[in-house]
Amino acid sequence: MSDIHMRNIQAFIQLLETRPSLFSDHGSALNDLETGLTEDIEQMSDAIEKWYEARVDIFKAHLEISKTLAKNKPGNYRGAGGTTPPPLPEEDMRKELINALRRYRPSKPYLTGKPRGDKNPIKG
Repeated sequence: MSDIHMRNIQAFIQLLETRPSLFSDHGSALNDLETGLTEDIEQMSDAIEKWYEARVDIFKAHLEISKTLAKNKPGNYRGAGGTTPPPLPEEDMRKELINALRRYRPSKPYLTGKPRGDKNPIKG
């Protein structure tokens, strides 16, 4: 496992958490990315890089975060609330990436159990 691959995944997670507006038009593509994830760190990193190919604006933001992570030791970037999270173990990286993708994803009204429209469409 390479630090480059770990850093690539960490940067993607951080980007999802700190700049979610960049992803507002990419919900379906994020679902596809999540579905295709494997347990292998290198393959996850490669999938993220491939995902960026058609999304240059997001890739540029990713590069900024990635450069910051490269300058610091792994885990020294500032997370939410200014805290310094410890580096993730390799076995937790996929789980953390999926959790970040799911936290970002807007809720779908048809999955919430909330009725739409008329509460009682059949009257009688």
